[in-house]
Amino acid sequence: MNKYEIDEILSMAIMTKTAHVLVEGVDDVRIYEKLSSGDCEVYAIESIEGYSGGCDFVKDAIQDLNSIDSQGILDKYVVGIIDRDVGYFRNGNLNMPALFTLAQYSIESHFVNSEVLNKLLVKLTHITEKQVTPLITVQECIDDLDGLYYFSLEALQGAIDSSYSSVVGYGDNIGRRKDENTMQSIMAKSDVLDQLSASKNLGRSISELKIFVKGKWLLKSFSEGLEKVIKDLPRKCKAKSIMQCRVCQFDDKSSCLFKIKDGISHKAIYSLAMDIVDNNELNYVRDMLQRISATAKA
Repeated sequence: MNKYEIDEILSMAIMTKTAHVLVEGVDDVRIYEKLSSGDCEVYAIESIEGYSGGCDFVKDAIQDLNSIDSQGILDKYVVGIIDRDVGYFRNGNLNMPALFTLAQYSIESHFVNSEVLNKLLVKLTHITEKQVTPLITVQECIDDLDGLYYFSLEALQGAIDSSYSSVVGYGDNIGRRKDENTMQSIMAKSDVLDQLSASKNLGRSISELKIFVKGKWLLKSFSEGLEKVIKDLPRKCKAKSIMQCRVCQFDDKSSCLFKIKDGISHKAIYSLAMDIVDNNELNYVRDMLQRISATAKA
C-alpha cells in the first residue's frame, strides 16, 4: 500500500468531517486513538510520504500543511502532536497553527502518577478496588531515583550545551545508570549538574522529573521500582507495617492479597501502565482531541 501524500490528510479531513491527527510514531497511534474515543483518524508521521518518525517530522508536516492551507482552516481539521522533550530547553514551545505540544517530556511521562499506581496495584495483585490499598507513593516506586536524576541531568546538559562533553545522551539506554563506571563519571561532575538543576528549577519531585527525564526512562524506572515494592508488600502486610489486607487481618498464615500475580515482571508492568489512558493527567490531551473532533464535524 502506498503512503499518503501530505495534502491528502487535509483533503480527507475536510471531506469526511473527521479530525486527522499526526503523531510521532507507530507506538503512539493506539494511545491517541483511545484518547479520542475513536472520533479521530490517527496517523504515525512515517505513514506519510516524505516523512520519517519523530518530533521534527511532525513539525515539518504541519508547517507544510500550513503552507498549502489557503483558507486558514487547518487547525479546524488537523493537529500534529509532539512531545515537549529536550527541544523545550533549547527553544521553548513552538507556536504554529495545528501544532500541539505535550506539557511533559513525552507521552510516557503521563503514566507515572498515583492514579496509575493504584490501578496497577489492582491489576498486579489480588486486591480489589474496594479493598484497602497500602500507602505507597510514586516517589518510592522510582528505582534508583538519584541515579535517574543525575543521569538525566547529564543528558540534558549535553543536549543544551554543544561544548559540553557528556557521558550519556537522551539516545542512551537508561539501564546504563546501573553501570558503576558510567555513574562514577557522571557523579564526578555533580557540581556542574547541581548548578544546572538550580538554574532550571529541576528537583527530584515527580512533577519536576517529568519535565527533563525522558518519558521512557521514567516509566521504566517506575516499573522496575514498582515490581520490587509490590514483592515486598506481603511481608509488610503480615508485619502490620502497612494497613493489612482482608486476609492477613484474620489469618497471617494464608497467602496475602498483596502477593504479586504469577508471570508479572517490570516489562509487563510497563505495558500495563501504558494501557491506563483513563487517567486524569491525560485530560488536557483528551479535551483537545474532543475540541478538534467537534470543529471538524461542524
